[in-house]
Amino acid sequence: MPQGYIYVFSNPAFPHLVKIGQTQRTPELRCKQLSERTGVPDDFKIEFSQKVSDCIVVEQKIHEQLQKFHHNKEFFNVSVAQAIKVSAKLADLFPISITLPKKKLHFSELKQVGLNHLTIDSMVFAHKVIEVSSNQGGTVRWILENWRQLGDDKLLPKPKTVQKSILALSRSGRLYAQLWNDGDVQIRWSKRRPNHLNTFGRYLTSFNLPKNEVVKTMKFSPDDQWLAMGKANTNILLQKMSINQLLQARDSPLKYLTGHIGSVNDISFSPDSKLMVSGSTDQTIKVWNLKNYDCTKTIATGEPVHTVRFLHDIDYVLIGCSQIRVWNTHDAKEVLRIGPEKPFTCIEYVPKTNLVFAGNLDGVLSCWNLNTGELLNQQETGLGMISQMALSPDHKKLATLYHQQQIKIWELHR
Repeated sequence: MPQGYIYVFSNPAFPHLVKIGQTQRTPELRCKQLSERTGVPDDFKIEFSQKVSDCIVVEQKIHEQLQKFHHNKEFFNVSVAQAIKVSAKLADLFPISITLPKKKLHFSELKQVGLNHLTIDSMVFAHKVIEVSSNQGGTVRWILENWRQLGDDKLLPKPKTVQKSILALSRSGRLYAQLWNDGDVQIRWSKRRPNHLNTFGRYLTSFNLPKNEVVKTMKFSPDDQWLAMGKANTNILLQKMSINQLLQARDSPLKYLTGHIGSVNDISFSPDSKLMVSGSTDQTIKVWNLKNYDCTKTIATGEPVHTVRFLHDIDYVLIGCSQIRVWNTHDAKEVLRIGPEKPFTCIEYVPKTNLVFAGNLDGVLSCWNLNTGELLNQQETGLGMISQMALSPDHKKLATLYHQQQIKIWELHR
């Protein structure tokens, strides 16, 4: 049963005909291929497409139902509206399920750490280290092997008026960024994956954001090529992370992605780093193509989006709002909704599994199975709102930040 897409194409050169077919690649690529043929005077237009579990069977059923309107090959003498109605109805009978490994995973508390009388602004989980930034302007790290705390380790000295900062660590562990509330972004780089002695590489470069740019979230792309920042005033900033350029102290210009009309609360890159998704208080998620910086899809969620994550299949996006919800970004359809209707403040997806962790305003940490919607485990700590989560690079530990003061580290048991 080959998965693929059912599509309906129109062409101005054939105003009374539509082309109904299937492709195991993408409708956009198929449309481009057909439009580039020399015998076609005008470009084809995608009127409808939907991913299905068996594209060959669905195509056959659509052609059978429209047999009396058949013109030639995959062309039918029907209106676009009728073609879409028939195609969508039959495509819905062959939905795509989120085919993830059927593993179960539970968690148990490993350690609790915190800073006395200090507020934790941001947190990253490296190979053997958890590092946080505090409201006093410095960073503090804990070594996981012996839970030894290493003291204040500022990247560069800052005045007392400039204290709050956001941290970001790339998936490889080689790039580390700290964004201060004066708009200064400082980058460190390491040739090798850092350990507790060389965390986090040497100072590489810094650049300044324009004034009054309030950033809420900051993420590296999986391939270490981009640093993205979601802002409180609707825009997304993209900075190219070319190591050769940075080593030569040559910065690439900032790219501005516009389109949201509310604060950008979270951003996430696709596993191949070609796409980015953003979630906003304007009750939408947007999918961005990083090759041309275009917004390729806007999906209305009906409520503010607090957190967003790409799943291992780039057609699916996981969002945290009043519930955990999964959307198919290609056809803008919601495919799953789980959890009680209490705002989830943060979520973390464990790659290549069917598991998602979610934290809420009450400080409850939950683990859910995305295949079945089953609640696997739940922990109430009484420490207040879970404001941030961080997954270890080996996906065996999870850190949760409570009310910006206490951190719990959880061991994930397969």
